[in-house]
This record gives sequence, structure tokens and C-alpha cells, in this order.
Amino acid sequence: RSILAAAPERALRANGRIAADGTPKGADVVRDCTRGACSYYQYLDGTSMAAPHATGVAALLVSRFGKPAPGGGLTLDPATVEKLLYASADPKPCPTPRQHVYQTFGQTQTHVCEGDTADNGFYGHGVVDAWKAVTFEP
Repeated sequence: RSILAAAPERALRANGRIAADGTPKGADVVRDCTRGACSYYQYLDGTSMAAPHATGVAALLVSRFGKPAPGGGLTLDPATVEKLLYASADPKPCPTPRQHVYQTFGQTQTHVCEGDTADNGFYGHGVVDAWKAVTFEP
């Protein structure tokens, strides 16, 4: 469910997510020292992680359905991009149970999913699907 994203060591230390020796304190943090220097990654959720993926799929839709723009490039009406994103997304219902408790940066948070499969608080109108978007026939 989560996105494994690069995480600054300094931020992880400041939030108590790694020990003094650099060892992760939880399963949400991954340390990779295979090439000498260590790099850190953290499993994260939310719109900050979803937005780059949705933006990439939107760009694929513009490249497929856009029309030549004056001065170069392609253009596609934003409302059309939104419609195509929704139509090519994979609907995803709220999980069971609807309540999700997780830890991020040392804090416990509880979220409750509201809505139905077509539109809910965790997955919106669904999960973007790049393959479906580029092979989609509206």
C-alpha cells in the first residue's frame, strides 16, 4: 500500500526513526549500505506519494489524446484529463475494517475511510493505472 521513498538521514534522526548507530527503529524505515555509504528510505502514504504517480499518468494521457499546441507541445483540456484519469483508474473500496492506524515520524495516527468504491476518502475515484490509461479507449 505504501510508497518507498528516499528519506533524509537527518530527518529520520530528528524524528527518532533511526538509532544512534543508524539502525532503523521500525519496519517503515529501510537502510541500504550496499555501496559503502548508507542511504535511507521510508514507507509513506498519502497525497504526497500519490500526486507524482497521478501527474505521470496525466502526462501520459496528454501525450496520447492531446492536440498540437501553438508554439509546440501538446494540449488537452484539464477537465478532459480529469475525466480520462477517473475512467482509467482502478476503483478501490475502503479497507475492512475502515479504520487504519499507523505510525509516521514517531506519531500514531488514526484515519477512517468514508465513501463507497466509486469515491472514498482513502482512494478517491480509484488507483491510477498507467497501462490502462495508455491503452484506454474512451
